Amino acid sequence: MSQTQSTQSTASVPALEKVTELRPYRSPTRDIIERLLRNNSARLGGIIVILYLLTAVLVPVFDHYDALRDRDLRARLKAPDCLIGWVSDHLAGKEEIPSLFEYPCEHPFGCDDLGRDVLRRVGHGASVSLGAGVVAVAISLIIGASIGELSGFAGGWVDSVFMRIMDIMLAFPTLLLAIAIVAVRGEGLVNAMIAIGVVGIPTYARLARSMAISLREEDFVMAAEMVGASNWRILRVHILPNSLAPLIVQSTLGMGTAVVETAALGFLGLGQQPPYPELGKMLADSQQYLSAGKWWAMLFPGLAIMLSVLGFNLLGDGLRDTLDPRLRGVD
Repeated sequence: MSQTQSTQSTASVPALEKVTELRPYRSPTRDIIERLLRNNSARLGGIIVILYLLTAVLVPVFDHYDALRDRDLRARLKAPDCLIGWVSDHLAGKEEIPSLFEYPCEHPFGCDDLGRDVLRRVGHGASVSLGAGVVAVAISLIIGASIGELSGFAGGWVDSVFMRIMDIMLAFPTLLLAIAIVAVRGEGLVNAMIAIGVVGIPTYARLARSMAISLREEDFVMAAEMVGASNWRILRVHILPNSLAPLIVQSTLGMGTAVVETAALGFLGLGQQPPYPELGKMLADSQQYLSAGKWWAMLFPGLAIMLSVLGFNLLGDGLRDTLDPRLRGVD
């Protein structure tokens, strides 16, 4: 009998080693990054977001914007040159077109109605949209998550009061409420960022509340209550860290929404004021020239907005697929 047990224990050792070799330890962070890199949406969105971030950060560093220096009425509504101009001339069937390497290259995106370089203004406008998006999302995330976590964990009349306030805010159209806030506080980029951040609070509050309600019934929260942990410590140590994944996903998606709303307020003249460039304001100033065939003044600011929103949305979808165990097929 002892010999049989010894044989079984000896045979189980290679089996245990085999299991250990097949399932090595993997840190959660590394696992998330690898799954994120395998996600097609996350890869494409990440590339677009990185290019957008590099443009928004590096352009103001290496090119200080000066409205007077950039204005050249001799180049008013000049068509794009470089590659775009060379291709346009070929499509138009013009004769004696220089080779691509000999073609003039001063304004790759053309010039606007005041002779200002569209490429330079799009780069500086992207930095404005990025800064406004970051500040607005930060306001929405910090205030909304705090309200939601407190409401969901406390419950009772606290939950009822805060959620009814959120319901009232949700009853107004988002852009209309942002316009009303800017109208009260005055025009300008700072007030636009505050307005966009305020109208986004209910989304984060409701998401954080749902996470707090589900987490407060978990065993580790009950164990913390049994050992005498304070409500503040439970919220800070147990509830909030376990709510970060959906909040991060919502923040990434919210960046795209904030860029669109910043452009919308700029289009209406309520955002960044001239002479500093802003993508929405560029669209508003150039729309009257679209019917005259001066498409470049409106096309490139619109593409910048579209690509930035697309990048953040794709990255947010990839993060959601990566961080949500149900979408990964993990029990």
